[in-house]
Formats: sequence, structure tokens, C-alpha cells
Amino acid sequence: MKEGSLTRGIAIPAGGAVLLGNAWASIKVLRETLNCTLPIEVIYSNPSEMSKHTAAKFERAFRGVRCVDASRIGRPHHSVAGAPAHSQGKTWQHNTAAGYVHKMFSLCHATSFDEVLLLDGDNLPLRNPEMLFESPEYRTLGNLFFPDFWTGAIGHNPGWLLPAAYHLFGLQHPWSNNSDAYATTETGQLLINRTFWGDTGSPRLAFHLANKSAEFRQLAKRPSIALDSTGENYEFTGLVQYDNMGRASFLHRTGAVKFEPSGSGFRRCDVLTVPLTPERVLAYADTGISGGGFLKHQIDEDTFKTCRVQDERLFLDICAVDPTRRDFPIPVQPITSVPKAQLAYHAVRSHDFDNVDSSTNPAISSRNETASRVKLRHHKIGTQAGIVSAMPESKDPAILDMLAGLVDALWTTELVSGHWRAGYIVNITKKGDKEDFVTHGGVTALNVVDNLCTKVINSRLLTWSDTHAGLHVCQAGSK
Repeated sequence: MKEGSLTRGIAIPAGGAVLLGNAWASIKVLRETLNCTLPIEVIYSNPSEMSKHTAAKFERAFRGVRCVDASRIGRPHHSVAGAPAHSQGKTWQHNTAAGYVHKMFSLCHATSFDEVLLLDGDNLPLRNPEMLFESPEYRTLGNLFFPDFWTGAIGHNPGWLLPAAYHLFGLQHPWSNNSDAYATTETGQLLINRTFWGDTGSPRLAFHLANKSAEFRQLAKRPSIALDSTGENYEFTGLVQYDNMGRASFLHRTGAVKFEPSGSGFRRCDVLTVPLTPERVLAYADTGISGGGFLKHQIDEDTFKTCRVQDERLFLDICAVDPTRRDFPIPVQPITSVPKAQLAYHAVRSHDFDNVDSSTNPAISSRNETASRVKLRHHKIGTQAGIVSAMPESKDPAILDMLAGLVDALWTTELVSGHWRAGYIVNITKKGDKEDFVTHGGVTALNVVDNLCTKVINSRLLTWSDTHAGLHVCQAGSK
């Protein structure tokens, strides 16, 4: 995408099965649910992290997506201390850069974009990020960063926030005067105009080294945490970042909590905490919950129930919630109160968990699933009426909960997923010789959830029509 003479796009450093799977899910949501048209580059460290087949699959599936092998990018002269002169500028055929190093190499050297949204592979956008490039916070100085939970105060420092990193260059560490006011930077997402700032390998430190610390732009609203409330406690799902308008915009699935179609550790996104102080964040790691989380008594769902708001951004003000508090319980609001975020989250679940392991839903065994597929292909259940009439028989509370949340999102956003338009034609024997294709008839199996929503809407319309005599007496055939 061009902005004047500058190119603008999203760079996703990702490699290996897990991160590529997460990147695929995020790109699919960006394209099909959030309608983001920005070009995207998936940058992997070396060929061992992405095969040519996988790269081709990405590029065929999504318009404007390109996979970049970082090992073929000429490395900068300063990249290896003491490197011999004859090796400088050559391609990095044995690139071992990983983690944060690979992320910064992607930003500084591998991406072709001038204006970049650098997005971690496990970071799910909850809103179309194109609007961030138009925000005054970004356009004024060509950079936009997002805060982490931590400050420079004693007891809040997570251990990697070292004054020595600044002292090494003769600089005073920036939290020396007011440690409580200093917020660290979470780089799961960042925006930067590379024509303004060039190679910003360590963003915050780079601004200080360039004597441009006053031009470093970081949003003020601290992140919150998404939680799974289906178990005995509230389990950590991911870190939620907010845009310049204060709206939930990114769900960063940090740590071991990833979207893995073959895994059994999937966690739902049921509630969002208010923006958290360091004291509250430190407590979630000490609860003994695997992967982090909060105990039941540490979470407050009642405040939202007694003070419902239509706009997620008004929860703090209208309900008199103080996000600077350090004690418990922590007020939360349900994901259903943030329709855009709920839409993106449900989209990534439906797109990428079609073949999920049955251990994520103990009520459905692999044998039952196989039998259901056979029944769908060879029985009247394959028709629209058959599917709709069979679904209410389900007693699975997880399915009913999902459908209720989905219907709420549809009414609120007035949007439906584009993939619902697709149908699968199934050949079913009508009568006669089963080996003769002439005796087969095609039945289009449509999306089950779409059928259910259509059934609900149709029932409501018919009820209203019958009550108010909405149809002419001469109306014949289907209503």
C-alpha cells in the first residue's frame, strides 16, 4: 500500500509449526473478518523454519502476502563483532537469529516496507490496524509503541530492565527520576516509519542514543489480561493492548498459550480485566495456576453486572472503576461487551480449529465425530431442515454458550462472516442403482451456525408477521 511515495504494510516475524499456525490464523482474521487490505510479509529465519510448500500455501491463500527468507538478506557490516571484511555484506546463509533478535532483524533489514506494523506471530489483531497509521499519535512523529505492565520501581522490575544497558552508553536510565511513572514497552506490536528512524534495533534505547527520547511515542493505557473462566479459576489467555482510542485492539498470546489445532491446552477468552497495575500482575504468576491466572476470589464480575455499559471505553468512568488500584478483587467485563474483539476471537476459533483434537471437548469422541460426518453425507441430516432440527438436541453447554455469544455479536455489529456464504455439495443417492451416478442428487450443506441464525431470524419475522397480519391474505407458497 502506498502513502505518498512510501510503502506501508505488516511484517510478521514467524517460523516453525506453532508460530506459523498462529500467523496463519491472524492473517485469516485480518483478511476475512477485519477486512484489512495492507500487504503482509511473513519473515522466517531460515529454510528450516518454513518449507517452500508452506510459503507457497501462504501466498496462494491470501492476497498481498509474501514470505521472506531472512537468511537470504545481506547482513549489515556491524552485525557480527570482528567479522572478517570478506564476509561482510554477504547473505546470511546460516542465520541462527531467533526470538527478539530475529524480530529486530526483520524490522531493520528484512522487511521491504517503509511504514511498518511489526506484529508478533502469536498476536491476534482484534480491530483493523490500518487506522493506527492514520492516528495523530503516529503521524506526528512516525512511531507508535505500546506499554507493558512494568515500571522502573523497586519490586516492579521484572529482571531484564537493567540500568546498565543505558549506563554502558553514558546515559542516565530514564526511570531514575520517577520510577513509578516510567512504563516499559511491550513489543508484540509496534508502528514505525523507517524513513524517519532507520534501524531501531532496540527501540527505546535507540531513541535515547539519538537524543530523541522526547519524540518517542507510547500510548498511555496499560494492557489488561484476557482470562478463561470455564474452570475452577480464571486462567491466563493473553495480554490485551489498546489503541489510541482506548479500544481493545490486540490479543497477544504470550508464553505457552497459543492456538494449536493439534494441542489440548487451548484456552478461551471469556473476560477482560481492567488495565492492570504491576502489583496485580505479579500476583497472577504466584497463584500456582499452570500458565498463570487468578483465583476466583481475586476477580470481580459483579461490578459489570450491576453497571452495564454499551461502550467498552466507558466502563472505568461510568462504573467508577479505578485501574490504578493495587488490591483485589479485579473488576472484569465479558468479551461479549467488546463486540469487535469477540468477532475476531470467534473467527479465529472457527477458522483454525475445524480439526481440533477431541480432548478439547470431552463430550465428543473421535468415533462420534466420524459417525456424524458419515451421517451428514448419507442421510437427510445433510439437508438444511435436517441440520436445524437436529442441533437443538445438543445438550453441550459449551456449544450453547458459543451460539448465544455469536448471536449477540451478530446483532451488535450487524456483520456476518464471509465464509458462511460457502456451501459443500454432497451427492446423495435418491433411489435406484447406487453405482449409477444418474440416481444421485446434489444437496448443498450450508454452514450450520448460519442455518441456525437464519432459523432464529425467520422465526422472529414469522411471529411478528402473524401477530401484525404482515402478509397479504393472497400470499401463497413459502413465507
